[in-house]
Amino acid sequence: MGRPATAKKDRLIDAAMVRFHHDGVIGASLATVARDADVAPGNVYYYFQSKEALTEAVIARWCDRVIALLARHEEPRDPLDRVRSYLSGACDRRFSYTDHGCPLAAIASHNARPLELIRAWLTDQFAQVDPAPAQARADFCMASLQGSFALAHAAGDPAIIARNIAQLRDWIDSLSAPI
Repeated sequence: MGRPATAKKDRLIDAAMVRFHHDGVIGASLATVARDADVAPGNVYYYFQSKEALTEAVIARWCDRVIALLARHEEPRDPLDRVRSYLSGACDRRFSYTDHGCPLAAIASHNARPLELIRAWLTDQFAQVDPAPAQARADFCMASLQGSFALAHAAGDPAIIARNIAQLRDWIDSLSAPI
């Protein structure tokens, strides 16, 4: 008996997530995604009317993953501890970011929704400490992380990410230090 149709659709989305991450959305062909998913190339159009439709499914899947990821960092009561927890998770993924770059950055030129979810979450965490500079702090944190992912990927050096995250942690510690 064959695999369920939803399994094929999920395999196509999963394969596209990886292929878009490695080759970019423009560089990834539907034929390659189909091959990676072990689906006949003609069947791609049964599940997705176009590459754009598949891209939207990938964006939706990334949004779901980002929401789940951020939920795992909601445990600490202190908002800065939640940010520290998020940074620790990013540091844990530094080898993947070094090898392949950030998957969300790879799709951001088509749709920045997953990155915007993280930005909004960071803004909310910083706003609980001090609302006035919350957006600027979130932007600084995001830009610093994304920059370190890109630089580590270009240099092939995961230590760049670890050092940057250590500096971000020091910065966050200074935000919570009494004046």
